[in-house]
Amino acid sequence: MQQLPNLLIILFAVCFTSFGFSQSTNNKQHYLWFDSVIGIENTGIYKGTSYVELYRVINEKHKFFELADFTSGEVIYDNQPYFDLQLKYDLFEDRLLVAHPVGNSTQVMILIKDKIKRFALNGASFVNTSKLSSGQNRGFCEVLTQKENSWLLKKYFKRPIKKLDKGSTYYEFREETGYVLLHKDEFFDIRNVRDLFAAFPEQKNEIRQFAKDYAALRKSDEDGYMTSVVQRLFKSLRS
Repeated sequence: MQQLPNLLIILFAVCFTSFGFSQSTNNKQHYLWFDSVIGIENTGIYKGTSYVELYRVINEKHKFFELADFTSGEVIYDNQPYFDLQLKYDLFEDRLLVAHPVGNSTQVMILIKDKIKRFALNGASFVNTSKLSSGQNRGFCEVLTQKENSWLLKKYFKRPIKKLDKGSTYYEFREETGYVLLHKDEFFDIRNVRDLFAAFPEQKNEIRQFAKDYAALRKSDEDGYMTSVVQRLFKSLRS
């Protein structure tokens, strides 16, 4: 890789933000310009491992988040934001794939998980939980709501089911989801609002009331129900 001009290094240092998409999105055009000047292939985003598909799928029951095709997304990788990438999130292996155009073909790379801080695609924002806690982690999780160091997250899984059709093997993947709360550097698996008691033992009455207030939402929008309860809970906490 060629040495970058000093002016570009200075400009990049001024534009750089350390975490989150909110500030870096404001400087999106600066980052895109920077990548275009030096060549995005020289920035490090395509320095992962080549991806090889091992599971044959013949229907829509694939292993990816929402879409089996690559879609435009964003990622903070090795502390640098990248925009307008072609990404796919593999829920079975919990890894992020990026499509790298090489001449007239496309190479698919597996991004190094430990270098990923956050990414966004298909309207959802995901965080690498290993970057949030000094203890255990839950891999990549969708961010539903957050207050300071407390987070309500949604974890996605896909389980493979082996199928046989006229002597040919293929796979279908079944999706499962669960909620995760990170509070005071500890993770809590949340199956229902009562599981919030373990993280907030002094707010049991408030949690019961919030759950009652949003009970009508539970059947039609479970994510909205859980998010609304936790947002009210976060708001009620003493600063």
